[in-house]
Amino acid sequence: MADCASAVADMIAVVEAIRKLQASGSELVKAQAKVAADACRSCQAACKPHADEHATCKQCMEACAKTAAACDAIA
Repeated sequence: MADCASAVADMIAVVEAIRKLQASGSELVKAQAKVAADACRSCQAACKPHADEHATCKQCMEACAKTAAACDAIA
């Protein structure tokens, strides 16, 4: 579970950064979107082993898949 928690913390930090960049109209949004998509996929992979046992992990895994797709569309 430590890998899962670490991946979640990384994903939150990266997604928060893209939110702030997008809100300010930064030119860095596209570059950050690629990083965010990668972070979401890493988080998704870390949550997958626990998804059948923990509802929170399943919800996070599913949300990360959607967020990665949205970030790919931006990038």
